[in-house]
Amino acid sequence: MTSTTSATRGRFVLSAHAGVTVALTVNPDFAEVEADQRVVNLTRFPLFLPEKRRFFLEDSNLFSFDAGSFADTNDLVPFFSRRIGLDPNAFPIPIDFGAKMSGYVGPWNGGFLGTVTRETDTIPEKDLYAGRLSYDLNAHSSVGGIFTSGNPVADPNNQVLGANYTYTTDSFTGGKNLDFNVFLLKSWTEGLDGNDRAMGARLSYPNDLWSWAVEAREIGDSFFPALGFVERTGIRQYDGSLAWQPRPGATSESFVSRSRRMF
Repeated sequence: MTSTTSATRGRFVLSAHAGVTVALTVNPDFAEVEADQRVVNLTRFPLFLPEKRRFFLEDSNLFSFDAGSFADTNDLVPFFSRRIGLDPNAFPIPIDFGAKMSGYVGPWNGGFLGTVTRETDTIPEKDLYAGRLSYDLNAHSSVGGIFTSGNPVADPNNQVLGANYTYTTDSFTGGKNLDFNVFLLKSWTEGLDGNDRAMGARLSYPNDLWSWAVEAREIGDSFFPALGFVERTGIRQYDGSLAWQPRPGATSESFVSRSRRMF
């Protein structure tokens, strides 16, 4: 077990089981974290900025849920840890306590995170939770689920629940890559009515000479992941791309074609 402590702060990490790690943090100080790069947003949509705090970065891949488009993998993220401990203007909200368990056990992998943020002048104390679990069906496919609970900066209670299936192989039709992903998400928000679901499917063929992908997604106008990130709601989107890209040195010719329809 490793730990670093002061009179009022502490961070503890231990191995609870082979492949499973438990991390605890008390009143963490993120003052040493690198500041965000200054970005001017000229659009009407929010910007996705990366997480930089160590406690949330460790094993963050085990909380990932593939719901973004192939053109922008971060335009829909059901759990986005920057929602915890930061207000909408990126000013810190003190975290009193955080606990995380993550890792691998046989075909299972995932993590659970719970935090308590301190009351401020404008935001009451918040209990925030997120969990992700995935099961490897075989060497090529897996199924999984995700949930979040809590609203970090507002009063209406919020939960998100989702499931996904992925399939990937490098032996399609004699050694080609083929990837498939489908997901479904639903949010529950007090006082918010309407279409609160997000769903989508993507099929891609990423190979050296020919590469193509097709995708369809729908994000309801009332879908609200309070602990996640969504660039825009109330859309139905169809994407496709086709590329011919020989290996370097074979030829200098290549082309890429991409089409998007959004309603």
